[in-house]
Amino acid sequence: MDERLYQLFRDCTVGLKTPTDNGTGFFVAPRLILTCFHVVKETPPGEINISWQDGDYSATDVHPLPDADLALVGVSLTEHPCVWLDRGVMPFDNLYAFGYPQVGSEGSALCRCEGTELGEKFLSIVGESVRQGLSGSPLLNQRTQKVCAIVNQSLKVKLPGSIFRGFGGRAIPATAILERFPELEGKNQAFHQQDGRWSRELPKTQPPNNCPLSYAAVFVGRDRALETLHAKLQQSGRVAIAAVTGMGGIGKTELAIQYALRYWQRHYPGGVCWLNAREADLGIQIVTFAKVQMQLSIPDGLELVDRVQYCWRNWRVAGDILVVLDDVTGFEGVKPYLPANESRFKVVITTRKQGLAHSFEELELEVLEEGAALELLEALIGKSRLQEEVEAAKELCAWLGYLPLGLELVGQYLAQRRDVSITKMIERLENKRLEQKALVAPTAEATARLGVKAAFELSWQELGDEAREVAGVLSLFAVAPIPWVAVEVCLEEKDEEELEDIRDGELVKFSLLKRLGKGWYELHRLLREFLGDKLEERDDADAWKGQYCRLMAAVAREIPATLTLEHIEQFAPMIPHLSEAAEALIDWVEDEDLGWIFARLGCYYEAQGLYSQAEAWYEQCLSLTRTRLGAEHPDVATSLNNLALLYYFQGRYEQAEPLYLQALELS
Repeated sequence: MDERLYQLFRDCTVGLKTPTDNGTGFFVAPRLILTCFHVVKETPPGEINISWQDGDYSATDVHPLPDADLALVGVSLTEHPCVWLDRGVMPFDNLYAFGYPQVGSEGSALCRCEGTELGEKFLSIVGESVRQGLSGSPLLNQRTQKVCAIVNQSLKVKLPGSIFRGFGGRAIPATAILERFPELEGKNQAFHQQDGRWSRELPKTQPPNNCPLSYAAVFVGRDRALETLHAKLQQSGRVAIAAVTGMGGIGKTELAIQYALRYWQRHYPGGVCWLNAREADLGIQIVTFAKVQMQLSIPDGLELVDRVQYCWRNWRVAGDILVVLDDVTGFEGVKPYLPANESRFKVVITTRKQGLAHSFEELELEVLEEGAALELLEALIGKSRLQEEVEAAKELCAWLGYLPLGLELVGQYLAQRRDVSITKMIERLENKRLEQKALVAPTAEATARLGVKAAFELSWQELGDEAREVAGVLSLFAVAPIPWVAVEVCLEEKDEEELEDIRDGELVKFSLLKRLGKGWYELHRLLREFLGDKLEERDDADAWKGQYCRLMAAVAREIPATLTLEHIEQFAPMIPHLSEAAEALIDWVEDEDLGWIFARLGCYYEAQGLYSQAEAWYEQCLSLTRTRLGAEHPDVATSLNNLALLYYFQGRYEQAEPLYLQALELS
């Protein structure tokens, strides 16, 4: 920023002294000084001393607003400059304060805007140089080069010994100032129309920036991803392209917004160009951006692609430029509109499609860790409310699969319904699944514009009929790692290579299926719900459920009645899927397979000494075989014998004996 503007900014500030306090104020209109109410309090105008340019003056009148901590102080001075008030301030804007922390002593501070508190009443700012005595100081936004707020509070922390260290404070933004003093805006603008000192120091071309606002309550668990994304963009000497990939709702757009907000001032002085690749013609968006944001005149008669390249070549602001293409569905559609090979352009692409182009640096987003998920939920519903139901909150985060979109939607739903407990919320989700109101539509405060189901639907629409069939079959497996060989057995009529093409070329590519390692894959639990709903719409849903249960019965038959440690380790990955057949798909388990599935699940847990779990499976086996096969069926006798044997090994002889007798009689 030009030193002459800094000097003009300093010339607009004054020192204020009352019998009980001192602070800072600044000229906002002819003969009007703005300061904080707590600086002047109820002091009569004649007792307010104003120090400006080596002279001392007295106030003529005071217009206090105690509830807003603001005050307008009148003065008889006429030949003075005024700051340029501007409402524009964003998170991570760099700010500069200048004031008089002590009588006769100047002071300045560099800080950063962190965000808003209590709506638009206050801004939170961070910076070690913000200290006591700067109350009433104007804050110059280094992005807009205009004054966006007034400092009204400094914060400090006590270090070991008697040392206090500042770490930021609070400011009142111009929006709140002009709301309480509405006449100021017209007076301030009229002054600068007549007095050109400030406007002469502003750069002729402001860096263009159309980055959308973030509505996230907090942004957690992604610091490493932001650093990795930045590193990837800096690695290439040509047009650097980093693709942020992941399933719907994982937070790709929010990550790109946060990256633009945090990095653009320091690393992209040329500006930020945000483009929505799904909703409108990309080329027209770029041309419109250049005309509106940079007032660029584009020659007539050019084809759209040539007009776009003209915009990139004639970018009017110096320095690196960040270009964000949000929600790209295919590389061929965006390739003609990318900037030519000029190193100052850095391009971020968000997409559901992995491997969009081989020349891209790719960053795959994961779901949040439990701690970050709880932090996000706490920001939405409040700390005390979360602490009342910590375990339920953990269960809720797990139910949502730690997916940022799900957490944001459910958190906002709970924030609006103060009397709905977290436990009740889980119950509602269990009852209505993805149709639960909280997951269907985002509120106006959400960054996301789609509910969970609608977000998944965009990926579903990219799949062919064969891939949709395979996706439906995958939804039958439990929420656990899936061995691909089991999928191949379930879909035995399909060609092995054809299945691989569907898996890698569609399901994994569009972030519907995650590869864990060689031969192992996983579905996100909410995606599994979505794909399960899609399976229910198919005419062959029952056939596929039966096929899955036959596969699980075949697995059960492979488990020996007496298991070694090697057996336990060998079959452990299949136990969740075997349990899924027994618990959720029991109606599709054939009669001759009932005993095998339940008995072998009991054996598996019994071999590990987990007797209560084994007992539950044996009891279910006995109940189901009696109900389905009849009280005198041989499998009932086997079930009685298995349960009796479990009791026998536990020394529960009085319970074991009658079961043995019943089994003997049936045999």
